Amino acid sequence: GYDVVADRDIKEKTIICEYIGEVISLRKCIELETVVKNDSLMELRAGPNSDETLIIRPETMTNMARFINGINNHKAGKKPNIGTVRKLAKGMPTVILHTIRQIAKG
Repeated sequence: GYDVVADRDIKEKTIICEYIGEVISLRKCIELETVVKNDSLMELRAGPNSDETLIIRPETMTNMARFINGINNHKAGKKPNIGTVRKLAKGMPTVILHTIRQIAKG
């Protein structure tokens, strides 16, 4: 697969980019079998059911965000570099990726 590597030191609390993709319901995502074949899905909003849970699906439009490993990754022994913030921008829900600690070049 692909990885994104820092080409310079990045300070903590730096905005990296917006997570871009088509916004669809979890139900639609399951119907399209996207959950099985796409490891880059991002939950935009958790809802009470699969029709109201929104997913960002980076297939038809995307950017480097889908290649950043360890977003909100809290697996044993691993410290995440990147966190997420959900915001409304011009009335549209977005996910912003930002550093949660300093990241060294490389």
